[in-house]
Amino acid sequence: MQVLLTRSGSRAILPAQPATASSPLRTPFASRPARDLGARLRDVYLAVILLLLAYPLASQPAPAAQNWGAVRLNGVSQPCRPAPLDADGTFLLPLSFIRSGLGVTADQDDTGLWELTYFGTSLALRRNTAALLLNDRPGQGVGRTRDVDGELFVPLGTLAWAFGWQGGVFGDATGRWAEITTEGAQVTNIRAGTRGETFRLVIDLDRPVPFSWRRRGPWLRITIPGYRRPTPTVRREHRLLTYSHPLVRSVRQVPGVGGCAEVVAELTQECEVDAFTLPDPPRIVVDLAPEPPPEGTRPQLRVAGPWQRRNFGTARGAATVNVLEVDLSDTPVWVQPVLANETIRGREKVIAMARREGALAAINGGFFERGGPPLGLLMINGEWITAPPRARTALVLSADGGAQIMPLAFRGSVTLPSGRTLPIAAVNQGHTYGHELVLFNRRWGRQVPGNLKTTAVAVDAGAAVLSVRSSSNQPLDIPDHGFALSAKGNYARLLTALKPRDRLIVTLRTAPPVPNLKHVLGGGPRLLEAGHVHITSETEGFRTDVAHGPAPRTAVGLTRQGHLLLVVVDGRGAGGSSGMTLYELARTMQQLGAVEAMNLDGGGSTTMVIGGRVVNRPSDGFSRRVSNALMVFAPADSRLAQNLGL
Repeated sequence: MQVLLTRSGSRAILPAQPATASSPLRTPFASRPARDLGARLRDVYLAVILLLLAYPLASQPAPAAQNWGAVRLNGVSQPCRPAPLDADGTFLLPLSFIRSGLGVTADQDDTGLWELTYFGTSLALRRNTAALLLNDRPGQGVGRTRDVDGELFVPLGTLAWAFGWQGGVFGDATGRWAEITTEGAQVTNIRAGTRGETFRLVIDLDRPVPFSWRRRGPWLRITIPGYRRPTPTVRREHRLLTYSHPLVRSVRQVPGVGGCAEVVAELTQECEVDAFTLPDPPRIVVDLAPEPPPEGTRPQLRVAGPWQRRNFGTARGAATVNVLEVDLSDTPVWVQPVLANETIRGREKVIAMARREGALAAINGGFFERGGPPLGLLMINGEWITAPPRARTALVLSADGGAQIMPLAFRGSVTLPSGRTLPIAAVNQGHTYGHELVLFNRRWGRQVPGNLKTTAVAVDAGAAVLSVRSSSNQPLDIPDHGFALSAKGNYARLLTALKPRDRLIVTLRTAPPVPNLKHVLGGGPRLLEAGHVHITSETEGFRTDVAHGPAPRTAVGLTRQGHLLLVVVDGRGAGGSSGMTLYELARTMQQLGAVEAMNLDGGGSTTMVIGGRVVNRPSDGFSRRVSNALMVFAPADSRLAQNLGL
């Protein structure tokens, strides 16, 4: 703790704490069971910190709103609108500034929980409470969040503790302002790529750092705090990249004020900007896409062609349903799942994924955890992305173009040189049971975390052991074209006996077996079986908020002709639509001609994109970032594209 006294006022700095799952946020005011003396002393220490932080705020009169207009990031002032709050001695920043001024991604789920993501660290919180989740571990923030006129305000101290910053407050006769201090970072590389209409800019950093981005006229400016004492090489660094993309003319890196690095993109037209961060290695990702047509240009009713918009009656009123029918026997057309940002730890808007992949149409896919990891089975082009132990309903797509909706379970095994065969419980999932073996590939990340209770083995593409790490907190690198096995309990002891160059036999399959398996998209529950309503939410263990009540819904179905139906139902009053219960959704799928049908993720995730624009009305008022999507691909001269008028 430091308190620096100056002629202009006082400054209180919160010490940064690494944001790890093993060290959740704490406050001395939290209710806890009996603790040891060390824990009590830490609570007293934290209480002193909070009192000293509050002192300069409480000891001066509340400033006028105009005196709260700036936040300083490593000494560089940035405008903050709406203005920060001083609530009972706690300094809070508005979510809109946290997004654009600090580079923190923010998404809200169906339960009202906000998730703030910063280079892989997840901070989940609700309005008007100090309780939170840091990397899925419960804790307490430095003061309560506040809801003011629909804007979420988050305590600066909570952000500093969660993301490893130092946060402080300055004060003088004119008012007070926030200052955030970090070590700074260096831009190591600037990359760009295109997928369809989307231009993606990737800025590699040597360490995570808060950054700001703003759009003004034809310029998109990304400001990255540099080292506190930048070297002459960093000061003089200047890069210029030119492009022929319809949205971007050039991207340049130039030295900025106060040792900052600025990456400036010259845009050629109005476009949507979506900025977020990814860890391992730390990088800033900016997606630029053409602005969609205004809401008013969407037709209100469409009852002809492969895409229809229709109203179906419910006990609460009409529900608006968009349905796209895809003939899977039309050989130029194919359907497959797509993973957001090509990693299980990313999320992306469905429209951004569709534009990046050049898809004709898309809907949101299966359920996912906070931060992005899919909760169900997911296989893309024969590669297992995630495979949890639980069996649930899935859409199964084979290499010959066939499709099935069926309950599906993952089954895997590894045979050791001794001849002993061990079951693989899951793919890219955290350990859950006492004796368990899990497979991790590069979709998980670059490393398997270290753990004193596990043994991890790196394996190359030919199933040969590369290295063994046992009972160590050191992480294990996952080979680029291989995988890693991590075991607990008795299985860990068996893996410890392995040596480099030992050969393994690894089998990954499904139960029941599916010939020519190519793609799997897990969801559930099942809605229809052999033409009859058959809802399996209870047997598949779905939560109450999924199983009961009306909501926006997403579903897929198969007709007797083998056509695939992609269906989204608007709800929660969006466009006057009431949403549907699972039973109402099942009956609607029957009326649309489906004989087999299943539910997918819904609520605020429910989105349908056709021809590069969102055609339904998401319940949040904007498209939500999701983990994965189901996409339809077809050439421009295909019958489907022509019938859609695209």
